[in-house]
Amino acid sequence: MIEGPHPSSLPGSSKPQDEAKTSKSVAAVAYPLLARTQSTPLDPSRVQKKEPFISAWTFEDQGDFFVCSQHLDEEKTLKLNIKQFPVVQMNFTSVRKLINEKGFKVMFFLKSLGISIDDATQTLLFPKKENLRKNLDTYSEKNPSFPELSLSEVTDILPTDDFLHLMLTTDIILSDPPDLIHDICFHVIPILRRVFEFREGYRPYKEQIASTFSELQDEFDRSSKHFDEFISPVNQILAKKQKQQITRAEWDLMQDILRFSMSACLDIISTFDETFEQDKELKKLLFKTQASVLMDQDRPMGWDLIWNKEFPKTGIDHTTRCRIASSDRSKHFLFALYAQPFFKEVGSLKDALMRQLAQAKQDPTPFLASLDPELKKTIPGDVWNQIQAPLEAAMKGAFEDLSLNFFDSIQSIPINEDDPEIPLPYLFISHQEILEKAIPSLYRSLPHSLNLDFGLFKEVIHTLQKKPS
Repeated sequence: MIEGPHPSSLPGSSKPQDEAKTSKSVAAVAYPLLARTQSTPLDPSRVQKKEPFISAWTFEDQGDFFVCSQHLDEEKTLKLNIKQFPVVQMNFTSVRKLINEKGFKVMFFLKSLGISIDDATQTLLFPKKENLRKNLDTYSEKNPSFPELSLSEVTDILPTDDFLHLMLTTDIILSDPPDLIHDICFHVIPILRRVFEFREGYRPYKEQIASTFSELQDEFDRSSKHFDEFISPVNQILAKKQKQQITRAEWDLMQDILRFSMSACLDIISTFDETFEQDKELKKLLFKTQASVLMDQDRPMGWDLIWNKEFPKTGIDHTTRCRIASSDRSKHFLFALYAQPFFKEVGSLKDALMRQLAQAKQDPTPFLASLDPELKKTIPGDVWNQIQAPLEAAMKGAFEDLSLNFFDSIQSIPINEDDPEIPLPYLFISHQEILEKAIPSLYRSLPHSLNLDFGLFKEVIHTLQKKPS
């Protein structure tokens, strides 16, 4: 049995781990986030089980490493995977492919860390933590561009807050046999291969995940303290779309699943093998993955069984959770969580534009003089007088339309990856990007009789936006 850290010795706690060398920026974001996270008792990388976990593999302790052998046939392994989902166990053929499929460079890299297969004996050789740590350090010394990776071990099922903390602040997480085979195949080897192939992008990716989850946790906090303010922009959209609005009671029920699914989402994306997504693409991926965790019924037995292990199985609360989590309405709750920065940016930009427009109404001379001197056309005073009222009305309508379109695009995200990809407006969007999306709608809302071309209109709006509020 491998000894692992007690929860009190997780990264960032009073008892630091010597082997953890995670970047300070990640820990600085992740630790305050998790210090206030409400714990739920299940780690989504394993199953909270009344019966002992059954492994399709055996593990022979060879001192510095394990010799791992599959001892159950394919049919029995499949049945175990269905029963013990999400702790899926690969067969030896899949493990061989996992190690070999990326070519000789990746295979030799893994071998330098002590990870290899023996075809003659049909076994996987995998180093223990101390040996893996030593091999990683040796490799890093010879290859300075390879980022330092922190390691941790766990021997127990962790509460969600501890698990989330560990996932955000640690690069490689190992567990005891028999769970070890799942971690090796679905997390450890994929992350090592990915870092080897895309080493420059790993640390910014890790830091951005921590930052994004901190932002989401801030929204959970705000929803608890100021629910009406938090949910108002979402419910306004739902009302216009003639959809059921979100109540405080429903939000309180779904918060547990939303928090839990954040951990499951992190667990899932650690299995990916592509280049590291950055910025808005990462946030789009997080949204889609979390939606998949909430709604996907195609995995073995479905995530609904996981919810049944975690949350009460009877009563109106259970019925309500099931109704929401098994329908597109889950996306309404995710939208409420993810779109808050968008609502804040839209509100801030609209307020700033309206204040500047009010000032320009009182004395248009400074505003008109501030237009780009390179602009060929100017706005005559009589045209400006005609613009002001419709411009104010158009602003209000344009930002409302923008929010509605944003909502529609998120609701149309396909969960099944076989469906065509549907473009998604940025979940965390800048003032400038919002403005660029709003300007065409603003322009269309103006009376055509104003004799104002689109280029000049854009200059008016940009000038309004640039002026200090």
